Order: sequence, then structure tokens, then C-alpha cells
Amino acid sequence: MKRLILFSLLVLFAASSCTKDKKKTTVKPVPELLKGTWFTISDNIVYFDSANNKVFETNNTPNSKYVINDKISRTDPTGKSNLSTSYTATYVNGKNFITFTDNGSAQTFEILQVDTKVMAWQLEKTNQMYNDNGQKTAAKMVYTINFKCPCRE
Repeated sequence: MKRLILFSLLVLFAASSCTKDKKKTTVKPVPELLKGTWFTISDNIVYFDSANNKVFETNNTPNSKYVINDKISRTDPTGKSNLSTSYTATYVNGKNFITFTDNGSAQTFEILQVDTKVMAWQLEKTNQMYNDNGQKTAAKMVYTINFKCPCRE
């Protein structure tokens, strides 16, 4: 009889420990997560040769401000506006992208990560020019921007 009571208590304990109140969380779609005010925490471009060796790197001053709503606007760390344009957010082959025109050229960044607090974009292009004591050509350029949204912390 003792064994039956102990076994029943053990089963009851095991069953009660497995049932937790699960809060329902709604995952917003990427276009909705993009919207808001974002500040760059890193902004760098890395150039590679044909053997995929890094040959040059530039780091832009962080803390540019991006405001994404119906349009995308960017101001540099001094407060000077240097971008205001429309954008599109797309989902292709399991990846999210944001496309906008910057300095007359269409830019399509893959959205590597986006949630309510952080975001990361990456753009890869081949045969890109860079200036390292004169003009040079890299086989590949990788441009990565990491953002934070302090308003949602």
C-alpha cells in the first residue's frame, strides 16, 4: 500500500512539474519588426581577394540614426540627414531582404537578424572598387550593419 501511495505521489509530482503556464507570444512579421528608430552599433565594409582573404576593411562611425516607417531615413552621428527614400521588405528563398536606393544606387541587404531590440543587415557584392593608397579592385565586398533600438529596451 505504501508503494502505491508513493508511486501515485511520484506520478502526480512529475505531471504537475511538466505543466507550466505558457505565455502566448505573438511573433511579428519582419516588415513590422523593421519599423522604429534604430541606431548603428557597428557599420563596416570588408573587402576580399579571389582566395577569400581579407585585403581591406573600413569602419564607419557608429550611432547613425535610421528611422523606418513608411520610408527609411538616415542621419549621421552629427545629425545631418543623408538618406530619405522608400524601401521594400521581401522574403525570398527563406531569407528576408530590405531594398532601398542610396546615392542613386539600389542596395539590397539581407536581414540577418531582427527582433524588438537588435537588427543586423548584410550586403555582398563582387568586383568592388576600394581606395587603399590608390584605387584597387576586390573580388568581393561584404557590408555589415548592426543596429540597436534603445527605445524598446
